[in-house]
Amino acid sequence: MNVRMQCTDGGSAIDAATGSGLGWMAAALGSAVIFACVNITDKVVLSRLGLRLAALNFGIGFGQLLIAGVIFAALGIPDVPATAMLGAVAVGVLWGSGLMLMFWVLAREEVSRVAPAFQTYPVFVALAAVFLLDETLTWMKWLAVVLAVGGAMLVSVNPAEAVGRLRLKPTFGLLLVGSLLVAAAQIVLKTVVDDLSIWHVIALRGSGLCIAMALPACRPSVLRELWRFLKTWQGTAAIVGVDTAGAFAANVLFIAAVANGPVSLASATYGTRPLFVFILTALLGWRAAWLLGERLGPRDLALKLTSAVMVVCALVLIAI
Repeated sequence: MNVRMQCTDGGSAIDAATGSGLGWMAAALGSAVIFACVNITDKVVLSRLGLRLAALNFGIGFGQLLIAGVIFAALGIPDVPATAMLGAVAVGVLWGSGLMLMFWVLAREEVSRVAPAFQTYPVFVALAAVFLLDETLTWMKWLAVVLAVGGAMLVSVNPAEAVGRLRLKPTFGLLLVGSLLVAAAQIVLKTVVDDLSIWHVIALRGSGLCIAMALPACRPSVLRELWRFLKTWQGTAAIVGVDTAGAFAANVLFIAAVANGPVSLASATYGTRPLFVFILTALLGWRAAWLLGERLGPRDLALKLTSAVMVVCALVLIAI
């Protein structure tokens, strides 16, 4: 992939670093690890600290809008075709809409059913990249995509809840729509990164994310709840430190990975995030055992180990 050396923006150093060798893969993995920390923090915020989902969504969306404002103030409006700017905004709208659908279903279904179905988006990205972006995947790379998606799905499954619950429900269709929206966002992202710096993509994507996540939740009661939460040190650390600053760093890494590598494989690498959620949660020990949402017996551990092996094999195949 070509490395864009634009001295007029702050993205050239990141482009150079991720464009050399398998730097894009390291960036995608780094993004997955950081977003795993974000996911764990959000679970703590919703389950232990009592913030409602609407308030969390507004905090996430508005935080991205503030970052966009800082970037535009520092770098100005990019001198690029309007289609590129609208495309970057569409990335945020599509991605945020997919996440909102997933959250809606998650409030009504077991996480062991929701996470695996939503995690199928890298397959859609790979298919679209081959047919729409002329990316070429060998059988080995296709195997890597399948292993990465399968491993991410397996690590999200709770066998005790999944048994006997394999019948499809109407909400399954919403999950597939959400997965398709995230896949579409990543494909559109690949089409705009050649015209925009990483920082402008971050700003425009954040603006779109605000439209999808913050605007629907913009109500006085939600704003009051979020303000009360932010006045606590836990709230400031979670919303400002993790959901805003942490997500910003993860987004920079993922966009750099897409800019400098094949989006099909970058998406598959980034899609291993559920494995890192499990690993980080397990490392926290028994004090945070409730984060797993399940008790780990021999069968559960065997399943998680299988998923880990699948993901590692996928990453090795991608790196070859």
